[in-house]
Amino acid sequence: MKTEKITTPGGHEVIVAYLGKWPQARGASLGWLQLKKMGFPPGDHGPAYTKDVPKLAKEFASQLLAEEGLIPGLVVVPASASKQYKPYLDALLEAKADLPVLNGAFAKPDGFQAGDTGRTYEQVLAATEFDAGKLPDGVAALTRVWIIDDIYNTGNTAGAMATRLKEHLPALEQIVVACPLYVPLEKKTGT
Repeated sequence: MKTEKITTPGGHEVIVAYLGKWPQARGASLGWLQLKKMGFPPGDHGPAYTKDVPKLAKEFASQLLAEEGLIPGLVVVPASASKQYKPYLDALLEAKADLPVLNGAFAKPDGFQAGDTGRTYEQVLAATEFDAGKLPDGVAALTRVWIIDDIYNTGNTAGAMATRLKEHLPALEQIVVACPLYVPLEKKTGT
């Protein structure tokens, strides 16, 4: 697991925790599957990704839970029509069933895709709704959360979620964006 402190759109300092050591399948790194799935380069990668994602998710959960200093207070699930984070969340819960999970508290309008080309942080923030009534009892003093997702790219989703969480969790000190793939926008575009 690799970790990197970054500032999201919206000005929130977070720790991105992502796979640094990819698991192997048939003698090859599974990293290429995730990269191809996210568009590096185009091709017919869906069946291979689907077949090997359980191994990828299990390795992700194992490395994340073993990382010192990244102890979650609450695992937070984004609003997502595709639910591509699900295999990673499932693997985390299989490895540590007592992880508290906040699911269904975030919502976006139907058809809204935070990752659409040209989408701004302000647009994502405006579309991101948070139902604080779904927070578990006693979380006002919560100091750390994990946001689980499949990729960190522009940071718009993580930034919008951090903004909404901080509006309701005043003691929040550490936000970890836990995702197997970290592809900063400048690396993707080559700039």
